[in-house]
This record gives sequence, structure tokens and C-alpha cells, in this order.
Amino acid sequence: MRLSLEVLRSDPLSLVRGCFRAWKMMFLDDFVFHFQVGTELNKINVILQLLSVIGLIKCYRQRHIPLNAFVLVITLGIFVSISFIPPWDAGMRPYMATVPMISIVPALGVAALAQKLQWRRLLIIPQSPTSSSLLWVAAVLLSILTIGGGITTKLLSQPPQLTLVSCGVNSQTVYFRNSQGSSIYLVDDKAVRQTNIPKIPISHFRTILERYQQKYAHHPSIIQITKELSKLSPNTTITNKINLKDGNMIWIISPDSILN
Repeated sequence: MRLSLEVLRSDPLSLVRGCFRAWKMMFLDDFVFHFQVGTELNKINVILQLLSVIGLIKCYRQRHIPLNAFVLVITLGIFVSISFIPPWDAGMRPYMATVPMISIVPALGVAALAQKLQWRRLLIIPQSPTSSSLLWVAAVLLSILTIGGGITTKLLSQPPQLTLVSCGVNSQTVYFRNSQGSSIYLVDDKAVRQTNIPKIPISHFRTILERYQQKYAHHPSIIQITKELSKLSPNTTITNKINLKDGNMIWIISPDSILN
């Protein structure tokens, strides 16, 4: 917070530029719909963006309808929130709760075009099924399991019993559970023909790191991490674990012979 305030004092417009940069990346680039079609299909992203504009225009013109007003308010809320959680911080993950609304906006654009061009088949709305008591029972049970399951697990779980282990000088003891399938293995290019998780050829791994350096060139910490990772050699295991002693996330990089 202190560093952020210092930047704002020295350059007050940096906040404005950051907001515009976040909105541009979210809406004008290929970010907002990449969870549906991927970043490679740029043309489809453009089509979805245009359909979204059409859908929002229709909602605005018919804003007296409660559903359309609801879509406009939710869209405005997403727009405002982007300035607080820019897309480059954590990818699409912070916006996962908004995915249904992000998906429905271009669908409204399709509906508007179908109505304008009189595509009758696309305008047919199926009849709503009659309410079922069995569906209500299933919904209630699912809600109980969803809410009560996590609470029950928390109440009944016990902290792991850790055996005291002493390490050498300038070393730190770390406790973690080494689960199968939770690591990736860097191998020599000649060992495999193509990338097949969890085995990744070292050249492919370094190519991925180069892409990260280009994408996050404005983040010195990410650049530093990628440079360190690019120095790794084949026959290396990389895994992300939770330290059972303090609950913090840790990265473990070791020769394959140690963890396997």
C-alpha cells in the first residue's frame, strides 16, 4: 500500500492509465472470451465481441424490461470491478463467477439478429418443464452437501502429526505430501517425441518461459523467476506444494531421483 501511494503521488495519472489498460485487455483484446474459444481463434473472439455489443444495445433500448436492466447492471458491475482486479493479475480465475453473464451477452446479440432477420427457428423458445418435487429434493440435498460438507470436513479434520526433522546449516525443514501426478518433469528433447504431461521437453519448457517474458515484460518479479527457471536442466522435477507446518505455498525444484 505504501509503495502504491508513493507511485500515485509521483504520477497521479498512472491509476487512470492502469484502468484503461485493464479495460482494453479485457474487452478489446482476446481476454474476455478466451475461456470459451482460446486465444488462438481471434476471429471467433471478434465475432463474440460484436455480438456482445449488439446484445447490450438491445438491452439498453429495452431497459424497461427487468431482465434487460439486470443484464446492464451486471455488465456495469463487471466493467467497474476490472479496474480493481486487472486481468494480468490472476488470469480468468477472479472472473469465473461472471462467466454465465459474460456468456449470455453475445447470446442476446444472436437473439437480436435472429429477430431482426426473422430467423424463426432461432426464436423458438422451448416450453418450460413442469416443476418436480424430486428436483426440489435433489436441489435441497445438493445445497446441504455443498454447504455442510465443507463445514463438516473442517470440524472433523485434525492437523497432521509431524515428526521433528533437523536439517543442515543454511537449510530449512519443509513438510509436504508428495502426491502422484502433482509434479512436472523436465526431460531431454530426445527422451520424448512431444510434450505429454507430466513430461515436458526442456526446449518446450524454455519456449513457454520466453512467451511469459514477452507477455509480462512489465512485471520485473515474473521476469526474474522465468530467468531462473530457464536455467534448469533436464531430469528435474518441479512441483507446487503446501507446507504442512505453516500452510504456505512452496515451490520444490529437485532432481528426479529425490522425489520419485
